[in-house]
Amino acid sequence: MEEIHSRLALLKQANLLRTTKEIVKKKLNAIEIDGVAYLNFCSNDYLGLSGHKGALEAAKQALDDFGAGATASRLICGTTSLHVATERLLARLKKREAALLFPTGYMANLALFTAITTPKDAIVIDRLAHASIVDAVKLSAARLLVFEHNSPADLDRILTKYRGRYDNLYVATEAVFSMDGDIAPLPELISVCEKHKARLIIDEAHSTGVLGKTGKGIEEYYASTEGSPIIMGTCSKALGVQGGFICSSQELIDYMVSTARPFIYTTGIAPALCGAIAANIEFLFANALYIDQYHKKLKFFRKLIKALDIPVSHSESAIFPLVIGDTGKALAFAECLKENHILALAIREPTVPPNTARIRIAINAAHTCEEIEFLAKTLVTVCKKYTIASVQ
Repeated sequence: MEEIHSRLALLKQANLLRTTKEIVKKKLNAIEIDGVAYLNFCSNDYLGLSGHKGALEAAKQALDDFGAGATASRLICGTTSLHVATERLLARLKKREAALLFPTGYMANLALFTAITTPKDAIVIDRLAHASIVDAVKLSAARLLVFEHNSPADLDRILTKYRGRYDNLYVATEAVFSMDGDIAPLPELISVCEKHKARLIIDEAHSTGVLGKTGKGIEEYYASTEGSPIIMGTCSKALGVQGGFICSSQELIDYMVSTARPFIYTTGIAPALCGAIAANIEFLFANALYIDQYHKKLKFFRKLIKALDIPVSHSESAIFPLVIGDTGKALAFAECLKENHILALAIREPTVPPNTARIRIAINAAHTCEEIEFLAKTLVTVCKKYTIASVQ
């Protein structure tokens, strides 16, 4: 494996070699690595529901009732009453006729794009779409086209150019972009898609539980029910568990059950995870005040960013990127935060484009205002040390 040895050396030289971190203890807003405690500002557990008592109890009950795993594919004997109930709750959450669960969000995207397309179709994706969308489209039979990030005008240009060349045109984007925290212009995208008779697909991985007055996602955020895009999402972010899902018409879900290879040829998601997901969705339905309090914490951090002149990109989501550019500098910045007991990691290519390495900050509901303020003041100090933009 001499070629692998050489490739590893090149990755290390470019500051792109990655390693995992062994977590020995984790709370909702804190994490322990190698015996040292850190405030965790890099988790996707936006609502802190990974520790929700109701979810833990539901998972334990499911273990008693169904065992540790689904034990078979969903079409054999891997569909329990918990799978069915959870899919119904997901459909209700997204106001769609039906839903289909997968072990991961990556698998959900792979299943969707490979099942619904033919060589006579084209899929137009946002330039910054998540890797799971990119990979799924590449593995599908359809042609891959790209429009400029969050640009309905460029999407309109591309659809105008290719309309008539393909049987079906699909448009795929994220609701909240995972590395930038910005939000897709849904009403404008729907308008362009309707103009060209293209079908819109929205990845709600980072918007479910965060956007909208009660956390129901991007459609609630825009108060829009038009267009009825196909919704993909995950249960591993604000829902605090694991898994992915597709929400759409009953007809589309029925079709995927019979044709989507990532659904047919894999063991179903564990019943215990279904129990926890269901409990956390029920929590969302019943706790609008909790979402409101979380939104206030996000607003508090935005005010600190402005007041302290911290060079963090404006975001209406839970994700706040501090773009540094140079990979080595971003790694050093993250290490300095770590020395101050803050875990907010450097994100490097290929996760983000070259020369846009950044610190990705995520605020969750378990963070106190004191902890958020400590983060902000520490960012000011570290930004001054590394001369990142201008701060007071």
